[in-house]
Amino acid sequence: MTLEDGEQTQQHRTDNSQMDIAEALSHVLGKANEEDRLTKGIYECATLLGKDPESVFLCLLTDNCTGDVALHMHFTLMKAYCWENEIRLMLIEDYENLVKLLSNNNSATGAAALDNGEATVDNVEDTVDNAEAPMDNTQATVEKEGIEQITSDATKLCCLIVQYPSAAEKDVAMDTVLQHYTTMLNVTPYPAVTLGK
Repeated sequence: MTLEDGEQTQQHRTDNSQMDIAEALSHVLGKANEEDRLTKGIYECATLLGKDPESVFLCLLTDNCTGDVALHMHFTLMKAYCWENEIRLMLIEDYENLVKLLSNNNSATGAAALDNGEATVDNVEDTVDNAEAPMDNTQATVEKEGIEQITSDATKLCCLIVQYPSAAEKDVAMDTVLQHYTTMLNVTPYPAVTLGK
């Protein structure tokens, strides 16, 4: 085996472990969302961290919200708080797959609803477009404001907290996430994960 072969083998292992962590994190997020253990939004997460930091299994920040200066400042404070209080914090590199994952998990509860009464813009627009009766101006204004609210609620997925399950049940996916976090912590203080498609 040459040095190049060894590098290719190492790259292959890294790709496989990345796929494993993506699948495990997707499972953890989906299960937490189903069991109402997933907190969404920077303010909601900060409130939970202030009230009950021991219940936090993992804090997740996405990389798509760094263009917003206010969110960037909140992210910096969130990172510092998690670091000081030894709370696991990971970065998610693909916001679109996160949105798909969480909206797919909620499709059984209603086509246009996300977990906390939020809806995806596409689903609401489809509902509005497919309405049989024409809307008056008041109803159209309400629908437009609803879509704008949904768009602003999309930033809620920029910060997520997964809480521990109430029962002391061991989950292979949670163990995989913990193992990946511990391994990557030696390389970077905030491990990043790309979710699978």
